[in-house]
Amino acid sequence: MPANRLLSRVLAQLGASAYLSRLGFSIDGVDDGVARARLRETESSANRAGMVHGGATASLIIAAAELAAVSTERERHECEPRIAMLGVSFVDAIRASGALYASARVVRRGRDVVHLAAEARSPGAETAATALLVYRLADPAEIRTRAVRGRVATAAQSQGEPLPGSPYLGSAGAVLLDSAGEWSRMALPVSRNEGTEVRVHDGAVVGLADICAAMAAFRSCGEHVGGASATVSLSMAWAGSATGEVRAGARVLGRSGTHFTNEAEVWDAEGLLLASGLICYRVAGAVG
Repeated sequence: MPANRLLSRVLAQLGASAYLSRLGFSIDGVDDGVARARLRETESSANRAGMVHGGATASLIIAAAELAAVSTERERHECEPRIAMLGVSFVDAIRASGALYASARVVRRGRDVVHLAAEARSPGAETAATALLVYRLADPAEIRTRAVRGRVATAAQSQGEPLPGSPYLGSAGAVLLDSAGEWSRMALPVSRNEGTEVRVHDGAVVGLADICAAMAAFRSCGEHVGGASATVSLSMAWAGSATGEVRAGARVLGRSGTHFTNEAEVWDAEGLLLASGLICYRVAGAVG
């Protein structure tokens, strides 16, 4: 493992993450520009069909990619890793009955921008997902306060009903909020996910957006349709990070048969935008 104070700090942050700990996260190894990690027990990462949730898969990929990115920094020990872009293609559904593995490698490293490729796979080496990511190793003085407000963020209240069916994020205390127009909205309280000095993991941001988009798709065609459902692809860009409660909203932009294209936003408790994305979701039993 490279001698690197920044890497040591990120390792400590990942180890302190209650969100990742709940998913059974562990690190298999970090070399110069390469990292390997796993979810030891994926039962807590299951969707309501018993498969590993797309948000959990993306979270594992993000954690491995962040380790790979910071492992290449030798000089600026006080810089902060910030994810800028994530694009994931979910290749196959993996049953939540064992471990899930991820590896990430640096494709190109600039002065402060790192491009990475990553994949997640089952114990039998079946590919679950492939991903491209961009990280920025930013000077803390350059990290500015966000100024963009989410479209329906201010209407959301920190009350709601538990998420139906899916162990993933349900055990983290995520709740379904009331709808606002076309948007399905959810909240994820930080009190059950992170310590006071640890920012909300980017994987939790992705997971909340993903499950919120799924709920929007289900509600647009009937909540209890039959057949399998799964995230097909997900693309997100980040505007900032949060240390408190995060909230998400998603709506269906369009539909082609059983495939739904969804727009999603994630914001902090003050309604300032953290991330936005486009998510393709498939509901096999969708009708109408």
